[in-house]
Amino acid sequence: MAFQQSNHPIPLSASIITQSLVAIACILGGIILPIYHPDFRGVTQVLLFILGGISTVAVMANAFLGERISQFMTRLGMRSRVVIPREGLVHLGMMLLLAVAGLVGHSNMLLFVFGLMAGPWILNGWFVSMALRGVRVERRALDRVMAGMPVIVDLTVINDKSWLTSRMLDIRDEITGTTATGSQVLSAAVVTIVRLPAGEQ
Repeated sequence: MAFQQSNHPIPLSASIITQSLVAIACILGGIILPIYHPDFRGVTQVLLFILGGISTVAVMANAFLGERISQFMTRLGMRSRVVIPREGLVHLGMMLLLAVAGLVGHSNMLLFVFGLMAGPWILNGWFVSMALRGVRVERRALDRVMAGMPVIVDLTVINDKSWLTSRMLDIRDEITGTTATGSQVLSAAVVTIVRLPAGEQ
């Protein structure tokens, strides 16, 4: 397993993106909907603003305390953390634009296209969640190494599910440390598992 230098940026988690979209949708809904539909004024408008405010607070907490929240969830046994790639962010942005344009322009066709884009997105997320559920990784490495010494890390991926096969799993292993000058070093290696049947490793 060859290690190489990696300077990849910190990815945005799916929870931050989802909470941001919910906050934007609620705030825009509270502003736009009462203009075109007077029935949404009053209690409904206030509830939309409250939900938008709660989602905004959740985004800020997740952005600044995300690492601590992740560690706390790990202690509770909830280790999965979903990250949306760049292509997924573009897809979500297009969905948001279609939803806003459909609401403002009273266009059922735009809302229909929004539904066609949202349906496969949600279904794909469900399939990915099911594929990752029950999959665990065991890591074995040397306790101590000397400078310049090759390091071998053994990764064992186990599929504890009883019936569902997991496919196309990217297992990423990272090593961080501090050099003599105080700078951080990040080395990473990625192993791809094409197919992992249920009950096997």
